[in-house]
Amino acid sequence: MTAEQATALATERPPRARPRRPRWLTAPVLIGLSVLLFWLLVAITIPVWAPADPLEPVADRLAAPTLGHPLGTDNLGRDVLSRTLYGARTALPVATMVIAGALVVGCVIGAISGFAGGWVDAVLMRFVDMTLAFPAILLAMTVTAYLGRDIRNIVIGIIAVAWPGYARLLRGQVLAIRRLDHVEAAIALGGSRSRVLLRHVLPLAISPIIVAATMDFGGVILLIASLSFIGLGAKPPTPEWGVMITDGARFFYQWWIAAGPGIAIFTVVLGANFVGDGLRDVLDPRTRQG
Repeated sequence: MTAEQATALATERPPRARPRRPRWLTAPVLIGLSVLLFWLLVAITIPVWAPADPLEPVADRLAAPTLGHPLGTDNLGRDVLSRTLYGARTALPVATMVIAGALVVGCVIGAISGFAGGWVDAVLMRFVDMTLAFPAILLAMTVTAYLGRDIRNIVIGIIAVAWPGYARLLRGQVLAIRRLDHVEAAIALGGSRSRVLLRHVLPLAISPIIVAATMDFGGVILLIASLSFIGLGAKPPTPEWGVMITDGARFFYQWWIAAGPGIAIFTVVLGANFVGDGLRDVLDPRTRQG
Protein backbone atom coordinates (compact mmCIF):
# COMPACT_ATOMS: atom_id res chain seq x y z
CA MET A 1 0.00 0.00 0.00
CA THR A 2 1.41 3.35 -0.99
CA ALA A 3 1.61 6.38 1.32
CA GLU A 4 -1.12 8.14 -0.65
CA GLN A 5 -3.48 5.17 -0.29
CA ALA A 6 -2.79 4.94 3.44
CA THR A 7 -3.50 8.65 3.88
CA ALA A 8 -6.72 8.41 1.89
CA LEU A 9 -7.82 5.38 3.92
CA ALA A 10 -7.10 7.17 7.20
CA THR A 11 -9.03 10.29 6.23
CA GLU A 12 -11.98 8.48 4.74
CA ARG A 13 -15.11 9.09 6.75
CA PRO A 14 -16.92 6.01 7.96
CA PRO A 15 -20.43 5.62 6.55
CA ARG A 16 -23.15 7.03 8.74
CA ALA A 17 -25.26 4.46 10.45
CA ARG A 18 -28.93 4.75 9.72
CA PRO A 19 -30.98 5.68 12.80
CA ARG A 20 -32.78 2.65 14.07
CA ARG A 21 -36.51 2.86 14.48
CA PRO A 22 -37.64 2.11 18.05
CA ARG A 23 -38.77 -1.46 18.53
CA TRP A 24 -42.16 -0.39 19.78
CA LEU A 25 -42.90 1.69 16.65
CA THR A 26 -44.32 -1.27 14.77
CA ALA A 27 -46.70 -1.25 11.85
CA PRO A 28 -49.82 -1.71 14.06
CA VAL A 29 -48.76 1.23 16.26
CA LEU A 30 -48.21 3.44 13.22
CA ILE A 31 -51.62 2.42 11.91
CA GLY A 32 -53.22 3.19 15.27
CA LEU A 33 -51.56 6.60 15.50
CA SER A 34 -52.59 7.42 11.95
CA VAL A 35 -56.21 6.44 12.59
CA LEU A 36 -56.47 8.46 15.81
CA LEU A 37 -54.77 11.46 14.19
CA PHE A 38 -57.18 11.23 11.26
CA TRP A 39 -60.24 11.32 13.50
CA LEU A 40 -58.74 14.10 15.61
CA LEU A 41 -58.20 16.23 12.50
CA VAL A 42 -61.72 15.40 11.32
CA ALA A 43 -63.20 16.51 14.65
CA ILE A 44 -61.29 19.80 14.49
CA THR A 45 -61.71 20.70 10.83
CA ILE A 46 -64.99 19.10 9.71
CA PRO A 47 -67.02 22.37 9.84
CA VAL A 48 -64.73 23.78 7.15
CA TRP A 49 -65.02 21.01 4.56
CA ALA A 50 -68.10 18.98 5.50
CA PRO A 51 -69.75 17.40 2.43
CA ALA A 52 -73.18 18.55 3.62
CA ASP A 53 -75.04 19.96 6.60
CA PRO A 54 -75.49 17.07 9.06
CA LEU A 55 -78.87 18.38 10.27
CA GLU A 56 -80.56 19.30 7.01
CA PRO A 57 -82.07 16.98 4.36
CA VAL A 58 -80.02 16.93 1.18
CA ALA A 59 -81.74 14.24 -0.91
CA ASP A 60 -84.55 11.69 -0.85
CA ARG A 61 -84.94 9.79 2.38
CA LEU A 62 -83.24 6.38 2.58
CA ALA A 63 -81.41 7.00 -0.70
CA ALA A 64 -78.76 4.39 -1.51
CA PRO A 65 -75.08 5.41 -1.72
CA THR A 66 -74.10 7.44 -4.77
CA LEU A 67 -71.07 9.44 -5.85
CA GLY A 68 -72.64 12.57 -4.39
CA HIS A 69 -73.51 10.83 -1.13
CA PRO A 70 -71.07 7.92 -0.65
CA LEU A 71 -72.94 6.58 2.39
CA GLY A 72 -76.43 7.45 1.21
CA THR A 73 -79.03 9.26 3.28
CA ASP A 74 -80.93 8.37 6.44
CA ASN A 75 -84.66 8.23 7.16
CA LEU A 76 -84.87 12.04 7.10
CA GLY A 77 -82.80 12.54 3.95
CA ARG A 78 -79.65 13.69 5.78
CA ASP A 79 -76.21 12.81 4.44
CA VAL A 80 -74.88 9.83 6.43
CA LEU A 81 -71.23 10.56 5.62
CA SER A 82 -71.46 14.10 6.99
CA ARG A 83 -73.23 12.91 10.12
CA THR A 84 -70.60 10.21 10.65
CA LEU A 85 -67.77 12.70 10.35
CA TYR A 86 -69.51 15.18 12.63
CA GLY A 87 -69.98 12.36 15.13
CA ALA A 88 -66.27 12.55 15.91
CA ARG A 89 -66.88 16.00 17.41
CA THR A 90 -69.06 14.33 20.04
CA ALA A 91 -67.37 10.97 20.60
CA LEU A 92 -63.73 12.05 20.96
CA PRO A 93 -64.21 14.98 23.39
CA VAL A 94 -66.67 13.01 25.52
CA ALA A 95 -64.34 10.00 25.70
CA THR A 96 -61.43 12.27 26.60
CA MET A 97 -63.41 13.92 29.39
CA VAL A 98 -64.45 10.52 30.73
CA ILE A 99 -60.88 9.20 30.79
CA ALA A 100 -59.59 12.41 32.40
CA GLY A 101 -62.29 12.40 35.06
CA ALA A 102 -61.86 8.71 35.83
CA LEU A 103 -58.08 9.17 36.08
CA VAL A 104 -58.42 12.05 38.55
CA VAL A 105 -60.89 10.26 40.82
CA GLY A 106 -59.23 6.84 40.58
CA CYS A 107 -55.67 8.07 41.02
CA VAL A 108 -56.52 10.22 44.05
CA ILE A 109 -58.30 7.37 45.81
CA GLY A 110 -55.73 4.76 44.77
CA ALA A 111 -52.76 6.88 45.86
CA ILE A 112 -54.29 7.70 49.25
CA SER A 113 -55.31 4.10 49.82
CA GLY A 114 -51.94 2.59 48.91
CA PHE A 115 -49.79 5.14 50.73
CA ALA A 116 -51.87 5.58 53.88
CA GLY A 117 -52.56 1.90 54.49
CA GLY A 118 -54.37 0.70 57.61
CA TRP A 119 -58.05 1.42 58.05
CA VAL A 120 -57.99 4.09 55.33
CA ASP A 121 -56.88 1.48 52.79
CA ALA A 122 -59.46 -1.02 54.04
CA VAL A 123 -62.38 1.43 53.83
CA LEU A 124 -61.45 2.80 50.39
CA MET A 125 -60.82 -0.61 48.88
CA ARG A 126 -64.13 -1.97 50.18
CA PHE A 127 -65.83 0.95 48.44
CA VAL A 128 -63.92 0.11 45.25
CA ASP A 129 -64.92 -3.55 45.53
CA MET A 130 -68.55 -2.58 46.04
CA THR A 131 -68.47 -0.44 42.89
CA LEU A 132 -66.76 -3.15 40.85
CA ALA A 133 -69.43 -5.65 41.94
CA PHE A 134 -71.96 -3.95 39.65
CA PRO A 135 -71.82 -4.66 35.90
CA ALA A 136 -70.29 -1.58 34.28
CA ILE A 137 -73.00 -1.07 31.66
CA LEU A 138 -75.78 -1.54 34.23
CA LEU A 139 -74.28 0.98 36.66
CA ALA A 140 -73.65 3.48 33.87
CA MET A 141 -77.26 3.05 32.69
CA THR A 142 -78.58 3.57 36.22
CA VAL A 143 -76.58 6.74 36.85
CA THR A 144 -77.33 8.21 33.43
CA ALA A 145 -81.03 7.38 33.59
CA TYR A 146 -81.29 8.97 37.05
CA LEU A 147 -79.54 12.16 35.96
CA GLY A 148 -81.38 12.44 32.64
CA ARG A 149 -80.60 12.11 28.96
CA ASP A 150 -77.69 14.42 28.23
CA ILE A 151 -74.07 14.22 27.09
CA ARG A 152 -72.83 15.66 30.39
CA ASN A 153 -74.72 12.98 32.29
CA ILE A 154 -73.13 10.31 30.10
CA VAL A 155 -69.73 11.60 31.19
CA ILE A 156 -70.71 11.37 34.86
CA GLY A 157 -72.27 7.94 34.42
CA ILE A 158 -69.23 6.41 32.72
CA ILE A 159 -66.79 8.03 35.16
CA ALA A 160 -68.77 6.32 37.93
CA VAL A 161 -67.89 2.91 36.46
CA ALA A 162 -64.39 3.65 35.13
CA TRP A 163 -62.53 5.11 38.12
CA PRO A 164 -62.34 1.94 40.33
CA GLY A 165 -60.03 0.18 37.87
CA TYR A 166 -57.51 3.02 37.99
CA ALA A 167 -57.78 3.20 41.79
CA ARG A 168 -56.98 -0.48 42.16
CA LEU A 169 -54.14 -0.38 39.65
CA LEU A 170 -52.47 2.66 41.21
CA ARG A 171 -52.89 1.29 44.73
CA GLY A 172 -50.97 -1.84 43.76
CA GLN A 173 -48.19 0.24 42.23
CA VAL A 174 -47.96 2.49 45.29
CA LEU A 175 -47.83 -0.47 47.65
CA ALA A 176 -44.85 -1.89 45.76
CA ILE A 177 -42.98 1.41 45.31
CA ARG A 178 -43.35 2.65 48.90
CA ARG A 179 -41.13 -0.24 50.05
CA LEU A 180 -38.21 0.83 47.85
CA ASP A 181 -35.08 2.02 49.65
CA HIS A 182 -35.11 5.58 48.34
CA VAL A 183 -38.74 6.06 49.37
CA GLU A 184 -38.11 4.78 52.88
CA ALA A 185 -35.02 6.98 53.06
CA ALA A 186 -37.04 10.04 52.08
CA ILE A 187 -39.55 9.29 54.82
CA ALA A 188 -36.77 8.69 57.37
CA LEU A 189 -35.19 12.05 56.50
CA GLY A 190 -38.36 13.81 57.53
CA GLY A 191 -40.10 14.33 54.20
CA SER A 192 -43.83 14.90 54.49
CA ARG A 193 -46.06 12.09 53.30
CA SER A 194 -47.61 14.23 50.57
CA ARG A 195 -44.19 15.32 49.30
CA VAL A 196 -42.86 11.77 49.24
CA LEU A 197 -45.98 10.58 47.47
CA LEU A 198 -45.88 13.27 44.81
CA ARG A 199 -42.12 13.38 44.18
CA HIS A 200 -40.92 9.84 44.78
CA VAL A 201 -43.85 7.43 44.40
CA LEU A 202 -46.27 8.69 41.76
CA PRO A 203 -43.66 9.34 39.03
CA LEU A 204 -42.71 5.66 39.19
CA ALA A 205 -46.30 4.43 39.37
CA ILE A 206 -47.89 6.41 36.57
CA SER A 207 -46.70 4.39 33.55
CA PRO A 208 -49.21 1.52 33.87
CA ILE A 209 -51.97 4.08 34.38
CA ILE A 210 -51.13 5.76 31.06
CA VAL A 211 -51.19 2.42 29.26
CA ALA A 212 -54.50 1.44 30.87
CA ALA A 213 -56.08 4.80 30.00
CA THR A 214 -55.04 4.46 26.36
CA MET A 215 -56.41 0.94 26.15
CA ASP A 216 -59.65 2.03 27.83
CA PHE A 217 -60.25 4.86 25.35
CA GLY A 218 -61.78 2.52 22.82
CA GLY A 219 -63.94 0.87 25.46
CA VAL A 220 -65.27 4.25 26.52
CA ILE A 221 -66.17 5.03 22.89
CA LEU A 222 -68.14 1.77 22.79
CA LEU A 223 -69.86 2.52 26.09
CA ILE A 224 -70.88 5.99 24.92
CA ALA A 225 -72.35 4.52 21.75
CA SER A 226 -74.11 1.79 23.74
CA LEU A 227 -75.80 4.29 26.05
CA SER A 228 -76.86 6.39 23.09
CA PHE A 229 -78.13 3.27 21.31
CA ILE A 230 -80.57 2.49 24.13
CA GLY A 231 -81.75 6.09 24.35
CA LEU A 232 -79.67 7.42 27.26
CA GLY A 233 -77.14 9.46 25.30
CA ALA A 234 -77.22 12.37 22.94
CA LYS A 235 -80.57 13.78 21.94
CA PRO A 236 -81.59 13.77 18.28
CA PRO A 237 -80.81 15.36 15.88
CA THR A 238 -77.26 15.45 17.31
CA PRO A 239 -74.95 13.52 14.94
CA GLU A 240 -73.71 10.90 17.38
CA TRP A 241 -72.56 7.41 16.40
CA GLY A 242 -74.76 5.49 18.82
CA VAL A 243 -77.86 7.45 17.83
CA MET A 244 -77.10 6.84 14.16
CA ILE A 245 -76.78 3.09 14.74
CA THR A 246 -80.17 3.20 16.46
CA ASP A 247 -81.64 4.74 13.30
CA GLY A 248 -79.91 2.07 11.24
CA ALA A 249 -81.46 -0.69 13.37
CA ARG A 250 -84.93 0.63 12.54
CA PHE A 251 -84.19 0.37 8.82
CA PHE A 252 -82.27 -2.89 8.66
CA TYR A 253 -82.25 -3.26 4.87
CA GLN A 254 -80.83 0.23 4.43
CA TRP A 255 -77.47 -1.01 5.67
CA TRP A 256 -75.59 2.20 4.88
CA ILE A 257 -77.24 4.12 7.73
CA ALA A 258 -75.42 2.09 10.38
CA ALA A 259 -72.35 1.26 8.28
CA GLY A 260 -70.76 4.71 8.61
CA PRO A 261 -70.87 5.05 12.40
CA GLY A 262 -70.08 1.36 12.79
CA ILE A 263 -66.88 1.71 10.77
CA ALA A 264 -65.99 4.87 12.69
CA ILE A 265 -66.34 3.13 16.07
CA PHE A 266 -64.40 0.11 14.82
CA THR A 267 -61.47 2.18 13.57
CA VAL A 268 -61.21 4.35 16.70
CA VAL A 269 -61.31 1.34 19.03
CA LEU A 270 -58.77 -0.55 16.94
CA GLY A 271 -56.46 2.47 16.72
CA ALA A 272 -56.58 3.06 20.49
CA ASN A 273 -55.77 -0.59 21.18
CA PHE A 274 -52.82 -0.54 18.78
CA VAL A 275 -51.42 2.62 20.39
CA GLY A 276 -51.96 1.15 23.85
CA ASP A 277 -49.94 -1.93 22.90
CA GLY A 278 -47.11 0.29 21.70
CA LEU A 279 -47.11 2.37 24.88
CA ARG A 280 -47.05 -0.79 26.95
CA ASP A 281 -43.92 -1.92 25.13
CA VAL A 282 -42.29 1.44 25.92
CA LEU A 283 -43.40 1.98 29.49
CA ASP A 284 -43.56 -1.54 30.90
CA PRO A 285 -40.04 -2.61 31.97
CA ARG A 286 -41.00 -6.27 31.68
CA THR A 287 -41.48 -5.88 27.91
CA ARG A 288 -38.44 -3.71 27.26
CA GLN A 289 -35.12 -5.15 26.23
CA GLY A 290 -31.94 -3.19 26.74
